[in-house]
Amino acid sequence: MSWSSLLPNVQEDPILWLNDREQICHVIPLPSKGPIRGGFGVATTYRVLILSPTLKILAERMNAPPPGSLVPLGSFTVAYCSHGDFKLRYLTGVPESFGQSGLIASFPLPMYNYCPHWMLGIRPDRFLFNSNHNGTRLVERGQPSKFFC
Repeated sequence: MSWSSLLPNVQEDPILWLNDREQICHVIPLPSKGPIRGGFGVATTYRVLILSPTLKILAERMNAPPPGSLVPLGSFTVAYCSHGDFKLRYLTGVPESFGQSGLIASFPLPMYNYCPHWMLGIRPDRFLFNSNHNGTRLVERGQPSKFFC
């Protein structure tokens, strides 16, 4: 079985080498525009990558822990939420662009525990995201109602 049968944007059977103990968390195909074949957005345990259709790394940004999701913003650009600082960021592999990575927006910090944001989509007038709270609320024995463990 070849890569091109699994991923229609791939023309050949390329290889992408990862670092030691690095695992792929998300892969999204980026849309093609006319004759220009879209690349791939990839999130690993350590990085967010923009890959060409031949799996050449066009752009990368260190990001740990990995984002919960990637959202395409074009043939060679993705948006994602960075968990460490609760910011909506972009990464682009477009040559001669105004920056390979940057900040789109900041989300409010969670009050009592780690709460990652998962991007669902971006529209011209809004961001679609889901906040996932992984804490357990415990209110007993006189503890305040805003206490999480």
